[in-house]
Amino acid sequence: MASTIRHFLQKGTIRSRLLVVFILLVLLPTSAVTLTTTVIDLSNGKKLIKKQLFSVASLKASQVNAWVDSLEKDLRIIFAATHLKEIFGELRHDFFSDNNGSEFINFRQNLNEIFQTIRSFEEVFLLSPSGYVIISTDQESIGQFRGFQPYFSEGIKYPGVHIQPHAFSSIYKGVNKLVAVHPVRNFRKEVIGVLCGITGMTKLEEIMSERIGLGQTGETYLVGKNRMLLTELRLPGYSPGNVVMSSEGINAALDRHENGSGTYRDYRGVPVLGVHLWVPKIEMALLSEMDRLEAYTPIYIMLALNVGMGAFALIIAGVLSMVFARGIADPLSELANTATRIADGELYLNVEQDREDEIGALAKAFNSMADQMSHRIETYRLISDMSREFISISSAEIDGAVYGALETFGQYYGADRSYVFRITSDPDFFTKTHEWLREGIECRENQIQMLPVNQTNPWLMNQLQSMQVVHIPCIEELPREATAEKAQWLFKGIRSFICIPLIFGESLKGFVGFDFLKESRRIYEEDLRLLRMIGEIICNSLERQHTEAALKHSREQYALAQRAARIGSLDLDLTTGKLYCSDTAWNILGRRKGDVDPTYDFFLFMVHPEDRELLNKAVQKAIEQNQHYDIEHRILLPDESIRWVLMTGAVIRNENGIPVRMIGMIRDITEKKESAEKNNASLKEKEVLLKEIHHRVKNNLQVISSLMYLQSKNVRDTTMAGIFKDCETRIRSMALVHERLYQSKSMAEVDFAEYVRSLAGYLVQSYGGGYGSIHLEIHIDNIFFNVNTAIPCGLIISELISNALKHAYPDGKQGEIVISFTRDEAGTYTQTVRDKGVGLPENLDFQNTDTLGLRLVNILAKQLNGTLTYSGKDGACFVMTFNEPV
Repeated sequence: MASTIRHFLQKGTIRSRLLVVFILLVLLPTSAVTLTTTVIDLSNGKKLIKKQLFSVASLKASQVNAWVDSLEKDLRIIFAATHLKEIFGELRHDFFSDNNGSEFINFRQNLNEIFQTIRSFEEVFLLSPSGYVIISTDQESIGQFRGFQPYFSEGIKYPGVHIQPHAFSSIYKGVNKLVAVHPVRNFRKEVIGVLCGITGMTKLEEIMSERIGLGQTGETYLVGKNRMLLTELRLPGYSPGNVVMSSEGINAALDRHENGSGTYRDYRGVPVLGVHLWVPKIEMALLSEMDRLEAYTPIYIMLALNVGMGAFALIIAGVLSMVFARGIADPLSELANTATRIADGELYLNVEQDREDEIGALAKAFNSMADQMSHRIETYRLISDMSREFISISSAEIDGAVYGALETFGQYYGADRSYVFRITSDPDFFTKTHEWLREGIECRENQIQMLPVNQTNPWLMNQLQSMQVVHIPCIEELPREATAEKAQWLFKGIRSFICIPLIFGESLKGFVGFDFLKESRRIYEEDLRLLRMIGEIICNSLERQHTEAALKHSREQYALAQRAARIGSLDLDLTTGKLYCSDTAWNILGRRKGDVDPTYDFFLFMVHPEDRELLNKAVQKAIEQNQHYDIEHRILLPDESIRWVLMTGAVIRNENGIPVRMIGMIRDITEKKESAEKNNASLKEKEVLLKEIHHRVKNNLQVISSLMYLQSKNVRDTTMAGIFKDCETRIRSMALVHERLYQSKSMAEVDFAEYVRSLAGYLVQSYGGGYGSIHLEIHIDNIFFNVNTAIPCGLIISELISNALKHAYPDGKQGEIVISFTRDEAGTYTQTVRDKGVGLPENLDFQNTDTLGLRLVNILAKQLNGTLTYSGKDGACFVMTFNEPV
């Protein structure tokens, strides 16, 4: 048989062989199409059935979720309508124990009324914090203990609808039930009760029993987490709540919470096509299944029709092949030999054919195809050689390789000049980095080394920005928008032009240009695509060269910075315990690289014993909680000296979230620690000295005040005695500031509220003996002033209080003095001293008076850059405002 076929192929006529070829060309594609169509129809049919089952299952799942959402909504309505939130907001401890209380009775009435309106539940009841039913729409349930039920414990944890999928724990009076729960909280957000609603499986039965689109054997049903059947099946003998279900689809949904489809054996052991869904709201598996035989019967019928039609098409094709082969066999006899030789690899062979019909056109096409194929193979070879060269060379050799590529492809395509312009240091200019010139071509552009990106050649720049290869076979064919480019290129003698954008990522990095000066040149579209590949290779290589240079520079700068800042880097492999330390880190640790095997345990050994547990806890916390750590601790150097270091680090995890590495930095802060200790010691010494100064100033002022007091005792003139008294109080007010500074924790600021209270109390006590019963009312914000502000403010208050004590309430009358000091958001301070006494004389100008007290008040107000106003309505009221303490 084989020899007969061989003899036929070798000795048979063109006509007979062409006939056989035609038949084979028809039979094979037709058979392939028939087979492919059959396979596709089979696959599409199965997908269609699965899609139909999935649509049914998805619809059921949506209905189930909608029903569950309605349960949640109804329970929330009951919760709101029964005013549980208001009742429990101020819940008393006797609410659950007093079943006859008014609130309890009102709640029970509201619950029964709303239950009559909303019939989603068979029973609605309220559980106490101890798990007992205290109120229920079913009187038999009141008093029952249900604290052991999962819906009670789960209801305590979180709000919303909670479904108990386990058959045994959800059985209620012998029937499977679903329970919706809503926690009840008091005003402290504590859960103190659970509102529950129980409903049956009737609605789920209705949803699952609707089997439209499932044929004669299809069905949908629900299975609980414990694999108990929860809804009725199409076939008898399977009772919900009493049958344990198992199949591949059930296991996938319940064990792995997966949604999917496939063919498997169902709970009866019958092969089915099924869809399984995990319904998280009720924690159940929803199955939609159909017997595989019924599901695939329409597909098999359709496949039979396809095969029959394919066979018929094959017969028709064979008959037509014989008819057409006879008409075209003879002209092809001459072409066959040449075509066979071309197919054998003689690509440079031309077909000799003078015919003007389709056979002649075919011969010309063969000749053109052979020429293009030969050219393309050579181009591919050049690009392949170039790619291998650029991959294997080092970064320093890339420039030479670019010059070589420009020369190779410039000569190959007949260009007279090729060059590379790149965006380097200045992003606004293209810089010429490489150029090749054909021998005998004068370089007129030798002076052009930089081109503005947006100002020169706008049309060309626009094309490059759109990442397009620009090919101009003839400069005269340039569009009107390229007027500027046309004038330049004609002046330079350019007849054809190719510009290839250099693209890295999504950014334009430059371009490669080919100029044709002697004659115009048209490049095929396929060659332009190959030239684009050349541009990509050159661009990637130049960017690699730039990146490696930048990386080398960055590494050198990083190492220099680490050495300068005395900061070392650490890298711990958490899987092996191996530790990498930079050279700076080894210097900080006082050891040389290679002397020891760096591990985490050895690093802990170098840590001071008192700090090891602290460091270990920080590292473990960073690993467990995925946090950074920042800790100061001591290390022991080989000579047993101590060095302080600051360590910072972070954990690196793999794609599964498992910690695999810990990287960090270590810095020598010994000098900083020693300097800080010295500064703290010096600061403490200065604080002690400053306190002593304030103490001595206070003592000296008190001595002066005491001397004036003693001197005033010998003065018989009442006017002079009053002057002595005023001076004494002024000195006392200043001494009081230094006393407060001495007693405060801060040497810089005085608690102004305490200062004013002490000062006012002293003044009332000092003047009170002869001026009646005066009541002080003080309102001062939490304000702190330095001594330069506190003393003027205190003297003003002292003068105004003294003036009120002496003149506001004559003849020993009772009265009050109100002192307030506030600060608004804008930083403005307002000081008010007010009394309800006789006030100042009407003809007295308080800003121009001979009395020392008021003159001193005006002087001190100006010293504070403040504004002083006076009101004589219902007594005397002095208000001073100023912006910032001086």
